[in-house]
Amino acid sequence: MKHPIACLLISLMTMSAAVAASSGGHEALFRCRDAKGQTFFGDRMPEECQNLDTEVLSESGNVLRVIDGTATRAAKAQNKSAEDAAKKLRADAAMHDRMLVEAYLSVTEIEQLRDQRIALVESQIHLDEQNLKALQDREQRLLRQATRYLPYKTDGKALPENVIEDMVNVVNNRQVTQDRIAAKQTEEQELKTKFASDIKRFRELKGQ
Repeated sequence: MKHPIACLLISLMTMSAAVAASSGGHEALFRCRDAKGQTFFGDRMPEECQNLDTEVLSESGNVLRVIDGTATRAAKAQNKSAEDAAKKLRADAAMHDRMLVEAYLSVTEIEQLRDQRIALVESQIHLDEQNLKALQDREQRLLRQATRYLPYKTDGKALPENVIEDMVNVVNNRQVTQDRIAAKQTEEQELKTKFASDIKRFRELKGQ
């Protein structure tokens, strides 16, 4: 008389073998199709399939798996990158929402901070504008001084080196100051936009 456990094991092994045989689990064939619709087969990966999506078939013709081609891998990588970027944006937005409700008790507090930040930037712009005016006046004086020398005055002397150096320094400093003013003006506008968005979102979160 056979032992019941032994009979059970034999039965399970027989069933597994039958399932494997019926499903054709052995990888037997590679198949791909190019952009022109031509199909390539082989018991090994055909050379034509190297960069294409390739199906791995069983002996019975079932698709066991698909080997991604170059285009598919690139598309999946791009999709993953986009998904990761979207996930980061959602996480950043959630963190910003928490910051808003934890940092402020009212819209008035946000407006007070906004006004302080903008006032600081405006004071920096005002100081630079004063410096720019002084540089522009200095540049005009140097230009008037230069008219007393060659080539502006044919019977005059050559323009002194110190005057040339002063003019170069003034022009460079004027440009730097103008660029700094433009950057601060952009910063001021960005602050206004950011705080307007924060106030709008704060009201939404508070149901106001």
